[in-house]
Amino acid sequence: MANLCMVTYNMDGIYSPIKRKKILTYLSRTKVDIAFLQETYFNNTEHLKLKRDWVGQIGFSTFNSRQRGVAILFKKNIPFQLHKQIQDPDGRFIIMMGELWGCKFLFCNIYAPNIYTHSFYSKVMARLLQYPDYKLILAGDFNFPADPGIDCNVQRRGMRKGWLRKGVNFLADDLGLLDAWRTLHPGERDYTFYSHPHQQYSRLDYFLLTESLFPLLSRSDILTSPILDHSPIRTLLQFVAPVEERVWKMSPSYTMMQSFMPFLKTGGTTTLAIMVGVPFLG
Repeated sequence: MANLCMVTYNMDGIYSPIKRKKILTYLSRTKVDIAFLQETYFNNTEHLKLKRDWVGQIGFSTFNSRQRGVAILFKKNIPFQLHKQIQDPDGRFIIMMGELWGCKFLFCNIYAPNIYTHSFYSKVMARLLQYPDYKLILAGDFNFPADPGIDCNVQRRGMRKGWLRKGVNFLADDLGLLDAWRTLHPGERDYTFYSHPHQQYSRLDYFLLTESLFPLLSRSDILTSPILDHSPIRTLLQFVAPVEERVWKMSPSYTMMQSFMPFLKTGGTTTLAIMVGVPFLG
């Protein structure tokens, strides 16, 4: 059994080396395997600063050093084989597709505009629909609650009207995805962000999974953030990892035993063939 621990986390900028070190240490303590980071505020060269400590592979999209930027970090021991990477020139999404434990996966990290923009979601969906053979894991900060009636602690007048076909719901409905946290916590109220100007808590950060992955979903939690104003979400999948094929080799010490050669002459080759699992050619 192999556990895949994933975390999505809005950074609000990690240019400071001290802040970057704190966040990477925090993620390591959560035993993360794949991290989806938003608002990195990094250019291409600076993103490579994240490839340290526990981080192996990394994929990212950049905009500038003051806005946006997304990255996906893979732990060093995660055997992800990258097939293709799609970077957004506006620094709002990154798509990495490849193979992990014999399955084809498409990992997508999103930092959505804070004002609903239909063209942005249409662009993302058009990209994702090109790869129907891949299992999709979509995570990030959507800047949009799925249902203001339950994903916000205060609902402003007129807020829910027309809301349920926007943002996260638009992608989830049209791509056949399920909200991991909400599926495991139906009816529960918990939030990932607090807006001081609006004095409102909201759930803006999500893991959306292909429906076929839900039998593997073991938990999804909103964690307490010790550093940033967004709370990270941790989601765990349990895989039955493929068993490595092993080739049996006979120890050379057997040939030194006095009884070994007589053993072969009296039918030992047949016994050895059966033990190793190869056809006996006698």
